Amino acid sequence: MTRNMLYLAIGFGVVQYGLLGCSKSSPPMSDPAAAIRLVDASLKQWSEGNEWSELTHLAPPVYMSEDSWRAGWKLRQYTIDESAVMVGTNVRVSVNLRCLDAKGRPREMAIRYFVTTTPAQTISREET
Repeated sequence: MTRNMLYLAIGFGVVQYGLLGCSKSSPPMSDPAAAIRLVDASLKQWSEGNEWSELTHLAPPVYMSEDSWRAGWKLRQYTIDESAVMVGTNVRVSVNLRCLDAKGRPREMAIRYFVTTTPAQTISREET
């Protein structure tokens, strides 16, 4: 697990723990349709050549942990499987990516992201 993934996981855990607090209510459920739109908008930013850090300047901010983007890979094409799956309070969104790695070599990847739409917008790659 990379350092950024670890920080994202810790931050996500703190948010979830804070939501639980002392109340007996459940944490809010993420919206599958909103999760698909969030992944699509974020990947569009990547495919347009924007920096990953620009997502945090959106309103509301998006926190995405995608090591390939951070490593300088170029996203050339992506397709999103519209059948998102609830996993606890999160949504699993499957995506096929066609990229050029940092050395310009073509790469194709099937990725699954865990997405949270509330209270914060987070996207992290599911490690398989």
